[in-house]
Amino acid sequence: MRILSPGKDFGQCLSGDRVVQVDRRKERVIDEAAMRAARGVAPASIPDFLALTGDDADGIPGLAGIGERTAAALHYRTLATLRTDVPLAERLNDLRFRGVPRGRFEAWCDAMDVRTLKSRPTRWAPEA
Repeated sequence: MRILSPGKDFGQCLSGDRVVQVDRRKERVIDEAAMRAARGVAPASIPDFLALTGDDADGIPGLAGIGERTAAALHYRTLATLRTDVPLAERLNDLRFRGVPRGRFEAWCDAMDVRTLKSRPTRWAPEA
């Protein structure tokens, strides 16, 4: 399974080379070993890691040191933890990326006046 996001919080989902992250901007695949080498922690420790170091993208400030005031800030661990117990009506296959819906995407590009973006998708959704 591939997670198409460079978000650090998704590191907690990695599992060997079976579940990996794809960072398209840096054109790299991050498996569990690569994440451990880069961050020095196991996937299960990513929420704690982010609570301590912070994550600007998710508004987690991190901790400068450990004391009463900083210990109170540890409630950010919950914010950084991805929930795995949320019931979903969809099956995993229903959520699989099938391509960009051409008509809606092109209409949105026109409405936002970003015409050069129209040629960026490389995979279009099948016509319904």
